[in-house]
This record gives sequence, C-alpha cells and structure tokens, in this order.
Amino acid sequence: MSCHLFPVERKISVFTSNAKAVSTHSKIITAETKALLTKLEEFIKTSNQSTTKLHAEAKQYQTKELEILVGQSERIDVQLKRVKDALQVIQSKDAISGEAASREGARARICLFSYTSRHFQGIAQYALDMHLSR
Repeated sequence: MSCHLFPVERKISVFTSNAKAVSTHSKIITAETKALLTKLEEFIKTSNQSTTKLHAEAKQYQTKELEILVGQSERIDVQLKRVKDALQVIQSKDAISGEAASREGARARICLFSYTSRHFQGIAQYALDMHLSR
C-alpha cells in the first residue's frame, strides 16, 4: 500500500506547492494591478486637469483675438469713414470746379458773342455807309 500512497503524497505536495505559487503570484498580480490602477487614476486626473486648462486657455485666446479683431475692425471703419469723407470733399470740389468752369465757359461764350456781335455790327454799319455813299 505504500506504493499507492507515495504518488498521492507527491500529488498533494505538488498541489500544495502550486497553491502557494498561485497564492504568491495572485498577491503580486493584485499589488501590481492596484499600482497600475493608482497610476491610471492619476493619469486620468492629470489629463482632465490638462484638458480643463487647455479649454480655459483656448477660451482666453479666443476672447483676446476677438478683442484684437474688433479693435482692427473699428480702426478700419474709422479709416473708411475718412476715405469716404475725403471722396465727398473731392466730389464737391469737382462739382464746384465744374460749375465754375461752366460759368467761365458761359462768360467766354457771352464775351465771344458780344465781340462777334459788335464786329458784325461794325461790318454792317460799314456796308450800310458804303451803300449810302454811292
């Protein structure tokens, strides 16, 4: 009978040794899993903080850039108004110059007409005098 007990004792010994190994490895795996979970939670927390900070910085940048664009837009509007005002001044001066040129042209035409009219009157008078003197 001792022949049969020997393999059973050996099996029990192997089983006991395997159980201890499983228990030891299970404790190591549990400790490593807890450490990994702790590091993962820390990573998630840091990532969330970084994401929140990044969103805040993006919002701040957006606000700053919008203010800059509004300022530039206002300056452009002011410059555009100055250009429009200058164009109106130029147009009004052109209109005044046109009226003055038109008046000067009319005066010149009147003077020319008056000169031509007197010239023709002189010629007509001369012709009449010549006719009468014959």
